[in-house]
Amino acid sequence: MIRIGVIGYDIGGPNMSAISMRTKNLKSFWSAIKAPSASSVLHKEHPSIAFTMDANDILKSPNIDLIAVVTPVWTHYELAKRRLKMASMYS
Repeated sequence: MIRIGVIGYDIGGPNMSAISMRTKNLKSFWSAIKAPSASSVLHKEHPSIAFTMDANDILKSPNIDLIAVVTPVWTHYELAKRRLKMASMYS
């Protein structure tokens, strides 16, 4: 089983949500969403997806194997850097 977390929703999140719902070997799916309007859309379209408003919940979790970053490009470096620092704590 692959445990996936998604950070973001507005740009590529709907596609990631659809893929995760159809993939049988995904154990969990979390999404970090800052915009309340996007979180209500996610909850309405996919009520079984757990989501958080704080990306750190996903970045810090040792229970997530894969993180998809679907935020604006200029945010990717900082998010990836934070995850790598946190991942080194679990090794």
